[in-house]
Amino acid sequence: MRTDKAAFPSPKRSMADLKTEGVVAAAKNRLQIVKGLEDVEVSECESFSFEVTLNLAYIEGVWSRDGVQLKSRPNCRISTHGKRHSLILNRVALADAGLLSFQAKGIQTSCRLRVRAQQVTFLCEVNQVDVDARWYRDDCRIRAGDNIKIRHQGKTHILSFKSVRPEHAGEIRFTAERVSSYATLTVKGNTNTNFFHRAPSPNNSPFKSQIAMYRHRGLLECQVSRPNALVRWYKSGRELQPSKKYQLISQDIYRQLTIDDVCSSDEDTYTCDAGDDKTSCQLFVEEQAIS
Repeated sequence: MRTDKAAFPSPKRSMADLKTEGVVAAAKNRLQIVKGLEDVEVSECESFSFEVTLNLAYIEGVWSRDGVQLKSRPNCRISTHGKRHSLILNRVALADAGLLSFQAKGIQTSCRLRVRAQQVTFLCEVNQVDVDARWYRDDCRIRAGDNIKIRHQGKTHILSFKSVRPEHAGEIRFTAERVSSYATLTVKGNTNTNFFHRAPSPNNSPFKSQIAMYRHRGLLECQVSRPNALVRWYKSGRELQPSKKYQLISQDIYRQLTIDDVCSSDEDTYTCDAGDDKTSCQLFVEEQAIS
């Protein structure tokens, strides 16, 4: 008795079977979302991670907010690990609220990001009712407004900030007749930095390199997001101090580092560090042609 394959010929597959197999194979290779985005609410200055999982790995995707594409920067990190795509927002601000979307090859998932304002309330209690009281910040009187509420309940006086900003930081003082009480308001906010060419380049576009002429003065300029931001300058990780060689200048939201009598040893990587954020650029030294 024959037991080889020839004795049992495989049945021929019909066109319907082949079509079904093709549909199944196409379905396996079709890009799909395994885990999408969901609406979320976070508080100011918190960090939050958004994740999307696809059924296929190594797919290029795009993140956007209200239709504007997002790109990686210090407070916005975009990464891909196999099938998982991540968007991490560090120190979320009110301006980050909106419709976040992830798109890749015809598929899309979206969510609504809501940001709760960072609220602060100060209370002070005195021993008498209905006394004339005032609130001050760094000796400037605080008055009620859309963002600031001042009220009292019997002996208790209340100062509330609906949403605090870095400019609200300072010494808070409560005064009632001849007595006073003090507290310090510290606001942790983002300080974004960017190097840019002020004159030659339009719209203060950031840059990663700068050229200085040999034996001339070199200038590096950085723009920060707060006028009172403190920055430190570094050359290859070594902090620079004001000297005849280096001048450190602060003008409103601009921070400048000037390098006198530029020479070949000044060609290096320079960093402007604002604590919450920092940016670096490469300085190249160009020698003048002999004529």
